This record gives sequence, C-alpha cells and structure tokens, in this order.
Amino acid sequence: DFFVTFFIKKKSIIKQKPYILFLQQNKAILFKFIGLIIYSFWYNILTSFKKKQFYMLAIDNNIISSEVLDTHFACNLQACRGACCVQGDTGAPLEPAELTEIANAYPHIEDLLTQEAKTAIAQQGLYVTTPNSQYANHSTTCINQTGACAYAIFTAQGVAICAFQQAYNEGKISWPKPISCHLYPVRISKNEHFEAVNYSEWFICKPACKQGKKLQIPLYQFVREAIIRKYGQAFYDTLHEAAQATINLRQKKNRL
Repeated sequence: DFFVTFFIKKKSIIKQKPYILFLQQNKAILFKFIGLIIYSFWYNILTSFKKKQFYMLAIDNNIISSEVLDTHFACNLQACRGACCVQGDTGAPLEPAELTEIANAYPHIEDLLTQEAKTAIAQQGLYVTTPNSQYANHSTTCINQTGACAYAIFTAQGVAICAFQQAYNEGKISWPKPISCHLYPVRISKNEHFEAVNYSEWFICKPACKQGKKLQIPLYQFVREAIIRKYGQAFYDTLHEAAQATINLRQKKNRL
C-alpha cells in the first residue's frame, strides 16, 4: 500500500509541475510562437532575394549593372595588402592606346621594379597578348612564378601598389595607370555594339565591401575619378542621377 500510495503521489506531483501545466494550458500561444519563428525565417530569406534584384541602366552605348550602383565598396589596403595587384590569372587589361603609354612610362619606373619583375618583362615584353580575354587583347606582364603584376611594387609595410601610380604621384609621368586598374573592381566587357560595365566580385575584396558598407560609400562613387576619366563628367552625372532616383523610389516603396 505504501508503494502504491507513493507512486500515485509522485505521479500527481509530476502532473502539477508548472512548466507542464503552462504548456498544456497555452498550446495555442505556443503554436503561434512557433509559426511566427517559421514565418520570420522565410520572410528574411525572401526579402534578401528581393534586395538583391538586378537591373541594368543604358547610358549612350554602355550597359551598367545595378551592382555598380548598389554595392558598397571602399578599399582597405591595410586588410587586403593590395592583393588585386598580386593575385589573378592574368595581368591588368589594357586598351590599345595604353600600350604606347606603358612604353613611354617604363624608363621612369624601371628602377622601382623588383628584379623578378624586370626579368619577366625582359622575357615576355612590356605587355602580353590575351586574345581570348573578354576584356582586352592585351594585358600587363605578370611574374610567372607568382602571378603578380610585374608593375606591382611594395611599401615598407608590405602593401602592393602600382609603380605607374607611384611615378605619377611623384610627377615623373603624366599617365596614372591602366584604366582597368583605376576602375577596379568595376570591369568593362566590350561588345561589337556596346560596353558592359559590371562589378567584379572577388573574395579578396571582402574587407573593402565591409568598409564600404560601414562608410556607406557606393561603388560608383568610390571609382568616381576613374569613371570620369573613362567616360566623362556627363556620363558620371547621369549615373549619379539614376542612383539617386533608384534610392528615392525604394524609400517611397518602403513607406507604402
């Protein structure tokens, strides 16, 4: 009798535990709570896709990807160490007129280059042909062993920078550097009828994306000087107006 009585009392005590009673009495609230979590999960996924909707702008004979306007970007050399100058499959794409610029500038930058770079240039030339490239028929010479651009030099802190840019800053030459480097990470693909202006996403630029988002600097504004150099002030002004119109439209939709 004692064990039977103890068992019944123990069972009664278990049944009376507060959290069990709460769950039994509030099943509807519990299911609503679980449903809210599931809804929030899928809502965040769907809205993230919505935020990444792509569109294109046409200015003159140029097609600009929305990523150029929507992506935030600001180079962080202390984090990336100038990785875009020393990593990659090929050198920087070159426009036809830039082949002459490189030849004219080389005597002024030769002393800045590493011995490896000078050897690569002596063996391959000031630039190489890239007939299968979607960007250009020529690119800057690379050092075979590392894939680094032959025109990359290094600061005392080990950050890769452009020898042409360094000579330009010192007033030795009047050409800053290849326009493809100046525009990076914007890349231009040429077609018979138009040029496609796109954002070239690369994992080495994650610190730049993080910094750009923190500072709220759109990619097209970060490369403003390069865009004006390539296409002119009127082109940039039109691009900026389109970006502002897009922002205003989104804000209007969010208020609805």
